[in-house]
Amino acid sequence: MLIPMTRQEKAHREISPPRADRSQKPQPLLPVNRAFVVQFHADADLAQGIVVGRVEHIRSGAATGFEDFEALRAFLMQLLIQQPSPIPTERG
Repeated sequence: MLIPMTRQEKAHREISPPRADRSQKPQPLLPVNRAFVVQFHADADLAQGIVVGRVEHIRSGAATGFEDFEALRAFLMQLLIQQPSPIPTERG
């Protein structure tokens, strides 16, 4: 499900925080280790609370099916905690 971003959100996303140490490699704002594909089953109906589908972590290929938002959230949290992202320093 895609949610359109407001102008403020777009502007905020495009502003990169300054790097504390210029010797460090710049990090993208949207790192691949935090990217997922979420696919909803044809029978899913979010308005009715029927949330069924599959989610896959792009970097690792780890994937699972889910039958509710809590299972989807748990999978996302598990992977995000295992692979924390460094502080972003440039657009990505």
